[in-house]
Amino acid sequence: MFQPLLVDLGFSLADIGLLTGVIGFSAGMVGAPLAGVLITPLGRKRSLIIFGILQSVAIAVT
Repeated sequence: MFQPLLVDLGFSLADIGLLTGVIGFSAGMVGAPLAGVLITPLGRKRSLIIFGILQSVAIAVT
């Protein structure tokens, strides 16, 4: 459902490919180790709450 949303927002097919491919992959490669490092000091429950809020804010901004 993400790709049709981007089409409705006026993104070109090249932009959608870049976002879902290169940028999405890069964000995952950076975010996974970073989250792994942050979960230990924050704890699982607090990490889940904090990262959930951050994800909600990121989705609301776009």
